[in-house]
Amino acid sequence: MRLAIRHEGDLFELGQEIGPELMVTGSTDSPNATCQLRIRALRVLEHAERDIEKVGAAIPYLVSRYLEGAGEGEPRISPAEVQQALELSELETRRVLSWLAYAPRLLRGFGSGPDGQITDFTLSDDILRLEGVTTLQEYLERTDRLDEDWRRKVAEVSPPPRALSSRPPRLGLRQSSSTLGLDLLELHEDIRQHVEKLFADEHYADAVRRALTVFEVRVREMVASRLRSGEGAPYGVDLMGKAFSAKEPLIRLNDGATPTQRDEQRGFQFLAQGAMAWLRNCLTHELTNLQPSEALERLGFVSMLMKRLEAAANKEQ
Repeated sequence: MRLAIRHEGDLFELGQEIGPELMVTGSTDSPNATCQLRIRALRVLEHAERDIEKVGAAIPYLVSRYLEGAGEGEPRISPAEVQQALELSELETRRVLSWLAYAPRLLRGFGSGPDGQITDFTLSDDILRLEGVTTLQEYLERTDRLDEDWRRKVAEVSPPPRALSSRPPRLGLRQSSSTLGLDLLELHEDIRQHVEKLFADEHYADAVRRALTVFEVRVREMVASRLRSGEGAPYGVDLMGKAFSAKEPLIRLNDGATPTQRDEQRGFQFLAQGAMAWLRNCLTHELTNLQPSEALERLGFVSMLMKRLEAAANKEQ
């Protein structure tokens, strides 16, 4: 990868080639985009033996911590606890938590400080299914088996629902129980195209983050031609406020002739700004591990915004 970056200079394209099972890439349209290796990448990295050993030791420790706190709500665990229990250095602790950040069935979410370092985290209820796991290899085999058992049970109860989208399914996409929800949502076509593979591979937070980027990029494209000469398009919350302003909107959802139409314009502005301030910023500035149902709720919301935006764009043409 270092040689390829040196000659070609495009980490994003390399990440796409590697695939989301091993690496998830941000959007090239975002100035804060990052590329992050996933826990499965540890098996194919050279000189990763110590990381593999420490990650394997962290899993049974976290299972035991969950059992100790059963019935007492969600225990918040600090990196210092992990460091002391596993006798790690500060650097090793940061590395272990980075590898576990988006590991399925382990962590529910993180808190982070101003420097971006993890301050504490909570454990997923699914971690109980990992009891007895003592190595990274056992963890990967256990999660694969649990996923396969779940897909088989879903298939036995009922056949997969008919896809509501007219687009044929992507070749090679791994069908999971959670992707069935995407069929029922009938997501906006552009959003589904960008999030389907991420969602199928259980990268739920990345799927929501990508959907929000698709929406933001579309808004920025529509706004670009309507700005004054030399004026640059803002990002995030500021972009949505300028684009859908109730007083001087750059993107009009309707004629604004009635109170109801004006309420729609103002309400859409608030929803779009809220999507950026809450949904996107929480996923960008904190290491959040969403459950499938939570991700589906957010994807449906972003898709609703995208469909209304497209309807306004089509009306203008």
